[in-house]
Amino acid sequence: MHIRNKMPDKTPYSNNTPSQISDALREYINGMVEEIFLKSESFDKNKKWLRKYLEAEDVNYENYEKNFLDLLQLIKDYQQTQSSAILRMIDLLAKKCFVSENLIDKFKMTQHTKEENTQLLAEVQLNVENKFGFINKNGDIEIPFVYDLTKSFSEGLAGVKKNGKWGFIDKNGKVIIPLTYEDIDSFSEGFASVKKNGRWGFIDKNEKVTVPLIYEGALSFSNGFAGVKKNGKWGFIDKTERVTIQLTYEDIFSFSEGFANVKKNGKWGFIDKKGNEIIPCIYDSVFPFTDKYAVVEINNKFGFIDKTGEIIIPLMYENAFPFSEGLARVKKNNRWGFLNEKGEATIPFIYDDFVSPFSEGLAKVTMNNSCGYIDKMGKVIIPLMYENADSFSEGFARVKKNNKWGFIDRLGKEVIMPIYYRIGLFK
Repeated sequence: MHIRNKMPDKTPYSNNTPSQISDALREYINGMVEEIFLKSESFDKNKKWLRKYLEAEDVNYENYEKNFLDLLQLIKDYQQTQSSAILRMIDLLAKKCFVSENLIDKFKMTQHTKEENTQLLAEVQLNVENKFGFINKNGDIEIPFVYDLTKSFSEGLAGVKKNGKWGFIDKNGKVIIPLTYEDIDSFSEGFASVKKNGRWGFIDKNEKVTVPLIYEGALSFSNGFAGVKKNGKWGFIDKTERVTIQLTYEDIFSFSEGFANVKKNGKWGFIDKKGNEIIPCIYDSVFPFTDKYAVVEINNKFGFIDKTGEIIIPLMYENAFPFSEGLARVKKNNRWGFLNEKGEATIPFIYDDFVSPFSEGLAKVTMNNSCGYIDKMGKVIIPLMYENADSFSEGFARVKKNNKWGFIDRLGKEVIMPIYYRIGLFK
C-alpha cells in the first residue's frame, strides 16, 4: 500500500472508537466507501443501516459519521493537492473508520503543481479492469495504458507501478528510474523518498542514494527538511543527511511556511526550523500553516491561529479546512460556508459536505448531491449538475457525469468527454 508510516493508536480525531469490529461490518463499510467513490452513490442512502450496524457493535454513530465525512473530504483534497499532510491524515482516519488500506490506495490519485517543462499530462484509467496511462489536454494518449498504478508528474517525473514494483518515468514514457522499489513518493525539491527491504531513504533523479534507506518512515522534503522515523520516533533531517531536529516526537507533518506540526504527549503544536516549540502542544489536531494561518481543534471545535499562536478565529466550528485564496471552508450547524481572514462569513452556510477550496477563483460546492462551482461572491458560475467534481487546476477541472469522468474549462465547457473510470489532474 502507498502509506509510508504506521498509524498511531490515538489519532487527532480521538473519539474512542473501538479498535475491532466484525468482519461482516468491516466488509459493509468498505463496500459503501467503494460505492460512494466509484459509483457516485450518496452517503445519505446508507446512513440508516450503517447506524444500525454500528450501534449493534457498540460504536458511537455520531462520532463515526464525523470521522467518516472528514475522511471522504480529505481523500478529495489529497487528489487535488498531493499534500503529505493530508495524506497522513487520511491514513489516520481510515484506520479509525475501518476502511481497508487497499481500498484507500485506490483513491490516492494525485495532482496539482505546475511543471517546468513542456506539456501537461493527466493519469487516466478507462475501466476498472484496465491499466493506467497518461493523456494530454487534447485527450490524446501520450503514455500507453500499461501500469497498475500511477502518480502525477512532479518535477518532470511520475511514479509508476508494475508487477508490484515502483519506479519513475518521464513525459515521453521512458523509464528513468527502474521499477525496483516497494514504495515511493513523488519528487520534491530534487529528491524522492523510496522504500526497499522495509526501510525508507532518499534518491535523486540519477537514482543516487542521497540518504541511506535506514528509516521506518519518511516524508517528502519541504522547506529544505524531511521528516524521518526511527525506533518509533520522528524528527527531521536536511539534504546532507544531518539530523537537524532530534527524533523525539510521536508524530509530525512536513514543514510548511517555516513551521512543522509535531505531536508530544498526545497533543499537537508547532516547531520552527531550529526545533524551537513556537506554539505549545495543546491541541487535539492541527493542520499545517497555509496562507499564514493554521486550523486547530480542541474538543471537536475548530478555529484558526496565526504564527504567534494567537487565536484569530474562535474555536467554534464543527469542522474547518485551511485558507485558500483568502477564504476558508468551515462547517456550522451541519452546513458548509466560507470565512474570510477576519472570520466573517462571506459565503453563507448552505452547502452539503464535499465543498472544495477555492482554486483559480472558483470553488466546488455540493447541494442535494449535485456539484457545481461558485465564485468568491457566492455566485453560481457553473451549474450544480455533476455527480462529482474537483477543484480547477491549470484551467481544467475534473467532473463526473453518468458515472464517468472528464474535464471542463472555466466556462463550463466539456473539453474532454466524460469517458474515464478514473482520472487525475493535469501536471
